[in-house]
Amino acid sequence: MILYKKRCFYFPDFFRVYLVCITIFVLFLSGCASSANSKEIIKDIKEGNIHLVLNERTANFSLFYLTGQSYAPLFNSREHVASYTTVSINGRNHQLSGRIFKQSVQLIEGYPAYKFESADLSIYQMFTPVTTSGFNEANGIMITYILTNISQKDVNAGLRLLLDTELGESRRGIPFHLESYEVSGETRIEGNSGQKFWISQNENASLMGSVINPFDNTARVPDYVHFASWNRFNRASWSFRYSAGRSLSNDSAVCYFYEPEVLKSGESSIFTIFLTARDIQWYNVEHPRSIDAHQSVVEHLIETEIESHHIENPRGVTAIEAPSVSPRNNQNDNEDTDVEVLLMLQSLLHQFISGEIDLNEQDLLEIENAMNRHR
Repeated sequence: MILYKKRCFYFPDFFRVYLVCITIFVLFLSGCASSANSKEIIKDIKEGNIHLVLNERTANFSLFYLTGQSYAPLFNSREHVASYTTVSINGRNHQLSGRIFKQSVQLIEGYPAYKFESADLSIYQMFTPVTTSGFNEANGIMITYILTNISQKDVNAGLRLLLDTELGESRRGIPFHLESYEVSGETRIEGNSGQKFWISQNENASLMGSVINPFDNTARVPDYVHFASWNRFNRASWSFRYSAGRSLSNDSAVCYFYEPEVLKSGESSIFTIFLTARDIQWYNVEHPRSIDAHQSVVEHLIETEIESHHIENPRGVTAIEAPSVSPRNNQNDNEDTDVEVLLMLQSLLHQFISGEIDLNEQDLLEIENAMNRHR
């Protein structure tokens, strides 16, 4: 089973020079100019059977699956804003596309990811292609949310993800299937109910969503997963009164709820959701230690946010650092120091060009992050 591909770069001289010249140009501009480089990052991914599209304008995403010669949408793709993420911050609920967030797109693990930032929270939404055991190529994605309190005070933070499903809405179709029963009316399952997944499908395509993380059964599960008509979710800024068995009105939707919890300064919450084609056996078997590298990247992103916002590390953990890349720790660093650091990073890239040192993808990511911190 291949979760994702970690790419290390060791090139012949020609490709080395070509890659790094481009890298210097893009990264140095990002350090000295602005964060507008996010618009140059590819947000349309085709890998295996999956086509993932990130819409930077609406801060949403669409997911398609290859059936025959064409891609079938796995949830409503005609209305890009119908499926979206809402974050609760100290009792106020905001869609991630809202004005309170500074938004950008970054490359993480070789794939585009959203980053949102408000006065209180830094939020990453990462997308990693997944290949389940019944498939030879990527047939889904893992979505990882990282919420980090970047303020100096406690923050009450939660998250919900709404998907406007439609595969099970044929004339006589069943909107959703769970492991032990069918869902034809409004239903809510608790995260600790023992249900591992849900399925929305028709004769051409299928969409499975996780309830329990198949890689880590100790990871936080959603407080509940709610199946209801899309309009009921959309009209409510967060939750609403549960009405068991209520008609879905041929307008089905599923919503993950991670209820707000207190995050102290520098603390983080991590939520992971899998969306794949149907593979029941894979969801029923735990796959331990298959995403250690991914977890290391998540940990590193958290530590980077703590450092960049000058927050005392609540866990006493030292950030993972690339060789010769120094983090910015002094709040009173002036513009001269920023220029010196940028020149030092540029020197590293020149050494890479000359073959004096080797840099892999993680090193390049570290350099990019350092340039962003000192721009």
